[in-house]
Amino acid sequence: MFSKKNWGELGLDQALQYQILKNLGFERPSKIQTIAIQSILSQPPKTFIGQAHSGSGKTGAFLISAIHKIRQTNDFTPGPKVICYVPTRELARQVFYVAEKLLKDETNITCGLIIPSDDKNDKILKTESHLLIGTLGKLHGLFDRKKINTSK
Repeated sequence: MFSKKNWGELGLDQALQYQILKNLGFERPSKIQTIAIQSILSQPPKTFIGQAHSGSGKTGAFLISAIHKIRQTNDFTPGPKVICYVPTRELARQVFYVAEKLLKDETNITCGLIIPSDDKNDKILKTESHLLIGTLGKLHGLFDRKKINTSK
């Protein structure tokens, strides 16, 4: 299940490698993570479609690549740099949980969860976050109403 490569061999900076180990407990990338991260971070980036068992690290691969790319831009001004569309609120919450865990000690990159709320009083939207995770319908509605600015 695990790759022969380490996180550094995938081109990730030491701070991100440390966060992966400390916050997620991943000592080495899985095979799917190695393939995905190498594809996403290649120049030019390659389209990647992967299928692997539950718990193999697909979410981690996407998030690690996204955080690496955000850091490479060195642009930490408020506003989305990466938007992750997911089909259900439950999956959005799961992806957001992993992102929050990975970014636990991060001071420059923020993460926002954009899902339909069960609570009608919940009006706080983190549309200025660097990494937005949300359902297609909710994100699409916010784009239509120009509540998410991607020009930054």
